[in-house]
Amino acid sequence: MSDRLTLPFAFDAEGRLTGGSRGATSASQVGHSGRRSGSSLAERMRLVLEVVPGERPLLPEFGCAVQHMKQISTPRERQVAAALIEDALERWLPSVRVDRVDVVDVGADRLVISVRANGEPDAEYVEIERLRL
Repeated sequence: MSDRLTLPFAFDAEGRLTGGSRGATSASQVGHSGRRSGSSLAERMRLVLEVVPGERPLLPEFGCAVQHMKQISTPRERQVAAALIEDALERWLPSVRVDRVDVVDVGADRLVISVRANGEPDAEYVEIERLRL
């Protein structure tokens, strides 16, 4: 039995935040476009977006308010969700310059988004788990 404390995140050799995510999503998850969405950037985004604000007692404002949305079905709700995601990423990942967020697909317990960041021409597709509140 190990006496080491393990956390759901870590810092890589370059000092960037990395780590696993909740349950079903993993580094080998295939994104909406068929591209792998397990990049370091996708993992860092998942760490922020899959946390419900208030879940972390020592930092209750951490996370993404999209988790509070009951449904995301209309174009207007998709715009609101994209804005909430963009705000969370800009606040909690200041090293990432978010150019655009789009909600690509919505499921009962998941959300697929595309994020264009840091002036890159290709979007990063990220599947996040939506929690039932």
